[in-house]
Amino acid sequence: TLLKGTGLGTMLMASPPVSSQLMISVKAGVDHVQVDDSSIFEVGDDVMVATPSQGGWGATRVGITRIDSPILWFDGPMIQDYDANAPAMVCHWFPLINVQGQSQVQVSDLHLMGNCSAIGDTPFGPDDACSGIQLIGAEQCMIERVFVEDWAHDGIGLYASSNCYVQQCHIRNSLGHGIRVGDESGSNWISQNQCQLNAGVGIYLSGQSLPCIVSQNVLHCNRKGDIAARSNGHHVKANLGSHVGISPITMPSPLVPVRDPLVDTVNPKPAAPTYTNHIGDPASNAAARTNEQSVSRRLRGLDAFD
Repeated sequence: TLLKGTGLGTMLMASPPVSSQLMISVKAGVDHVQVDDSSIFEVGDDVMVATPSQGGWGATRVGITRIDSPILWFDGPMIQDYDANAPAMVCHWFPLINVQGQSQVQVSDLHLMGNCSAIGDTPFGPDDACSGIQLIGAEQCMIERVFVEDWAHDGIGLYASSNCYVQQCHIRNSLGHGIRVGDESGSNWISQNQCQLNAGVGIYLSGQSLPCIVSQNVLHCNRKGDIAARSNGHHVKANLGSHVGISPITMPSPLVPVRDPLVDTVNPKPAAPTYTNHIGDPASNAAARTNEQSVSRRLRGLDAFD
């Protein structure tokens, strides 16, 4: 499967977050809910039912099959009980690109624009959103030359995914990490990316992630550091960071992984690595200034990213 644009000119923009509060509490196994305002949803919408303490894996993700105002009917049951007074909400906030349980998917040459400024319009913090590009249970996929900007969570996230490549991407101004390698993800190659001005870490390797290679990345002005490895065995080398002790400042020739990316054998190419810097365009600078002014009041919710 191939999703390929033409570069910065091919832009996918996130719609504003939509949410409505449950009017009646529901039990696990129920396939419908009553909400305050059903008019903001449409049949076919993917939604999340959650509370401030039941986000992430505790939320129910379902599709709307029928609307009998004020009742929404879903294509699956609630996975937990949800208390309307918590408050429990039905939200529409998902990744722009979601690869789940698939292999050999290539996403390239796109500009994904989020809406950090809209996070104040939802009852939840940034940890209840999803990555701009999210891989779950994916294998042998490639994400390259994608610019993710102003996302309300991690720019790119890999969960339970293996043998995937994230390379030559630019993640800027997200409220989470630039790139997250999540639990049960391993044998992935994170190379030649730029992560800057993100509220979390530039590249985050979770505590239950498996060995990956992280090389030749440029990391600058990420609030919680350049690279955070919460597990052992990762090959972290030849990265350029703004914090002391991250990696050498000089950049070697690009490294091309052989069949197994965890085998430290490479085929050098003659050309030196190049990085396209998108900081100079006025729209990006304006977005960065807006985020810099407003992100400090949200940082308390970022503890969940650790």
